[in-house]
Amino acid sequence: MLSSSASAAPALANAPLLPVAFVSNVFLSFEGEAPRGLVLVGGLFPLRHFALSYGEAMSPFSEAPAFAWKRLGVMALWGLLGAVVAWRK
Repeated sequence: MLSSSASAAPALANAPLLPVAFVSNVFLSFEGEAPRGLVLVGGLFPLRHFALSYGEAMSPFSEAPAFAWKRLGVMALWGLLGAVVAWRK
């Protein structure tokens, strides 16, 4: 248990989420200006793939189906990893 109280739990949950969101290009778009390592690390996390998939699915300019199997695969892999960790704990 990391949190000593229920009121501290949201702050502890946001602590890793905000840096991952920044690295994943969710807040700012620096496609051509980002260092290659930052783009590589951001692509490992599921948040970037979710944000891109959601944006493409909601865009009126995307043709159906508006999703990429690679992005869905990354999200499914992280979901499976999370399920395994939750099962073991």
